[in-house]
Amino acid sequence: MIKNAVMLWHGYVLWIRRLPQATGLMFTARTTLGRAVKVFLFGLGVALPLGSLIWALLFWHGNYIRRCG
Repeated sequence: MIKNAVMLWHGYVLWIRRLPQATGLMFTARTTLGRAVKVFLFGLGVALPLGSLIWALLFWHGNYIRRCG
């Protein structure tokens, strides 16, 4: 039981360390207009009940752009 708790804690610490990179990926775009649109969509995601789906798409798109560029 303690081993499982330690593994969960370790996974949480790794996730927290990678969080700033994830937020950077959410706003990654090729143009300034694209970045402005992504910021708008992020704000829209804050207001909508299922906004986390928008955030997941923003992260996925930023990850794709970072990989290709």
